[in-house]
Formats: sequence, C-alpha cells, structure tokens
Amino acid sequence: MLRQLGCRVEVVTAGERLSQGEENGLQVVRFPVRGQGHLLSPSRGAVSDLRAFLAQGSWDVVFTHCWQAWNSNEVLDFFGGADRAEKVVLVSHGLSTDSDSRPFPLNLVRRLIWWPYRRFRVPRYLRRLDRLVLLWDHQDRDRFLDHLMARELGVPVAVVPNVARYDAVAARRPALALGADELAGGFMLCVGNYSKEKNEAFVLEAYRLSGKKHLPLIFVGHRRNPYCRVLEHTAREHGLRVEFCTGLDKHEIDWLYREASLFLFGSRTECQPLVVLDALASGTPCISTDVGCVSSLGCVTVVRSPEEMAAQIRLYVSDPELRRERGEQGRALADREFSLSACGAKWGRLMNDLGAPGATE
Repeated sequence: MLRQLGCRVEVVTAGERLSQGEENGLQVVRFPVRGQGHLLSPSRGAVSDLRAFLAQGSWDVVFTHCWQAWNSNEVLDFFGGADRAEKVVLVSHGLSTDSDSRPFPLNLVRRLIWWPYRRFRVPRYLRRLDRLVLLWDHQDRDRFLDHLMARELGVPVAVVPNVARYDAVAARRPALALGADELAGGFMLCVGNYSKEKNEAFVLEAYRLSGKKHLPLIFVGHRRNPYCRVLEHTAREHGLRVEFCTGLDKHEIDWLYREASLFLFGSRTECQPLVVLDALASGTPCISTDVGCVSSLGCVTVVRSPEEMAAQIRLYVSDPELRRERGEQGRALADREFSLSACGAKWGRLMNDLGAPGATE
C-alpha cells in the first residue's frame, strides 16, 4: 500500500537468520529476534544487531506493527528521543493485556504477567508516537484499550481499517457433503478456526435453540482438532444439520459467504474480525457477539448469549426483507470503509499529514 502511494519502503521483520535482500520488489531485512515484552518473554536473539541497524538507518517515517511484540518494543525503545527526525507510527491491531476470556482466577495469571507492560510501557510508548493508527473509531477496556489511553494522553490518532478480502468474481463452490438440494433453501455460515477463543460452541448452541433445522449450518475452520470433534459429537447428539469444513481455499469460502442466508459469529475476543468484514462485503447479514468494534459498525446484530442469537436467527429467517435490507447496508458499509480503494485513500491522507516525501493520495 505504501509503495503504491509513491513511498520508498524498507521492511524489517523476523527470520530464522540474519538476512537482507529483495522480496516481492521490497527491500527486506530479517533478524532472528523474538519476544513479546513481558517478564517471561523479553526480546531475545540478535537484539544488538537490530539496534545497530536502527542506529545506522535514515527514514522519514517509521511504522511498527502491533503491540506486545519485539518489533514494536525495540523500535519504540530506540526512537524515544525528543530530538529525533523520524516520525514514529504504531499500527495497532488491538492491545490484549487485559483480554482473557477465561473465568476468574485463571484470567488473573495472564493479567498479572502483562501488568507492568500495560502500566508502564504502553503509556511511555504512546507518548513517543506521532500517530497511533487504529482499525476503528472505538474505545473500550478490552482490545481498544489503547485508544482510550491515547485519548487520555492526548496522542494523535488516525483510523485505517482492515481491507475486506471478499472476491465475488473468483468465488468457487466447494465440495460439500450437503447436496445442492439441501442448500437450495439457504444455509447459515460460521467461519473461524475451531477453538475456545472463536467459540463456535456458542453458535452451535444458538442454532440448536433456534429450532431452524430446515436451514443447514456450515462451519469453516483450518483443521479438525479436539474442539471440532466435540462440536461434531454435539451436532450428532441433537440431530442437527451441520457440516464441518476444513482445508477450503479463499475462493471456496467466498462462495459460502455469497450464498449464505446468515453469517453467525460467536468469538470471545476480537479487534476488527476479518470474517465479519468479508461477510458484510458479500451482502450477507451478520449476527455476532459483542467483540471488538463490531457493535460500532452499525449494521451487525449484536448478541450476548446463545438465547439472544437464537431469537435473532428466528427473526431473520422469518423476515426476508430484513435480511435483504441488512445485507445491503453491510455491503454499502464495506464498499465505503473496507474496500482497497477506501483504505488506500486513508493511508494517503495519513502519509500527507505526516509530511512523508513522495506520498500521494
């Protein structure tokens, strides 16, 4: 994106060994460094080589990606002087120091591990930024906690969301156990990765409670695992019309987005879930748990329990006009905010605001 705006780009990232060269038309430098930044996972590896590289470099704007990662920690520790010439920008995909969906006291351990980082390093790093880039104009005490803290500290904020990856043109029907006649009346869809965090069990329970067994439910995940097998057992036990898919490529998943009657999402914690954006871009109405910025999008029905999701499933299934209206609202939002052109324009404005040479909108 930055190169398309006319900027000269150099990428620093992780690697198995120290290396430098051209990759996909970009200069890429790799350092064998890892670490998250809490006491049990400090930066380790070729840290001195990375710091020497930063000391010798000359850039107009330095972008670093994500909190709680060695790259951001090292960059923000290095570029901390008031006399620095570089503009420093952190592109946030959410701060998760306070995010743990496990019940008390299990969630307490993680919070204690991350407490020094959240209490001391995050405010210090925020004060060193020329801009904090967020995925959405949303504040909370979960994944958008950094936005709340930035506002309190007076740190300049820009919003550049994720790009919806849905591609209607290349969509291709996957090989499914469910036949065409079984899908002819519509189906519901949930895309995740079969885990407690993505919480597909929430969606399955809502589907069971809805009583709408005449519409199949299709789950899509990366691979079968113990969590998936529990879901399969539950579906068989209740005689539900559910198919669990793995190994589908993007074009096959895009076909499911396009053809689905409803998209269901039960995740426990997110920032700006890409699967919701793709569903919106496909024109499929969405019902989701209240995670990340989903409630701020304005066209996603937010629920807080399987019972609430079941009630919304019944409402949508019984009202084709509501499905059409919400689907059109979602597609319009995706075109306006999450398309490649819309996000590119936001990056262009940001680079111009930062005074980056060569940047064009």
